[in-house]
Amino acid sequence: MIENNTTVTEENVYDMSKEWMQRTNRQEKLEWLYETTSNDFIHNHLVIELVTWMGEDQFTQFFDHLCRCWEIKNPYELDLAMNS
Repeated sequence: MIENNTTVTEENVYDMSKEWMQRTNRQEKLEWLYETTSNDFIHNHLVIELVTWMGEDQFTQFFDHLCRCWEIKNPYELDLAMNS
């Protein structure tokens, strides 16, 4: 992760961290979280944290996409399926 054998010090850690954040894409950052955090965090906190940062419109689009791609029924579709 650290390039050019650079030594991380208290003086440069903030700048190096900021540069890494700008250089990496969201998939790389997500992979970093999977590699460096606990299963508890991944399963119990990550989604809640992500949703907290999304606006209502962003989450609605995400929810719609998730439901369509993973065949998750919304409340009305589930009601229809259960009562048909």
